[in-house]
Amino acid sequence: MTPAHVRELLREEGIREVAQPVVDRYLASELSLDAAARRVAAILDAALNWKAQHPPRIRRLSIAEAANLWATPPHQMANAGGRRAYQAIALLRSFARLASKPPVRNPNADAVYNEAACHNLVRDWLKATHDRMMRLRPLYDEVARLLTLSREDAA
Repeated sequence: MTPAHVRELLREEGIREVAQPVVDRYLASELSLDAAARRVAAILDAALNWKAQHPPRIRRLSIAEAANLWATPPHQMANAGGRRAYQAIALLRSFARLASKPPVRNPNADAVYNEAACHNLVRDWLKATHDRMMRLRPLYDEVARLLTLSREDAA
């Protein structure tokens, strides 16, 4: 098991919902690396065992069912994801605003401040994302090591 496999498993919806509180507690420094890795490894081990016992059932969808997959469910419209969506939209607008303006001196002082705010938003987001990824890397490495050891012991 590699850290990339761990990252891929943690992106799956059901697994993410169960493991995310542990990862959040690790990122908030409420859990040590070892404790968080053991808990996440146990969650992923159980998920892998469940997947081995329950292979996916594939069925053909009707056109109406396929179209409904693209629609957002009502219960997801106004939840915590809305805040993330707003942040993502603000970030995309900042990227678009930065990309649409040529890099020349602007005579309008207000526009300069707006552009600086966009630059700061993008830079802050990139730094926060990078910091989070760097904090998660040792956790994923340790979880991958623990899962590899447990799978070797079971075999």
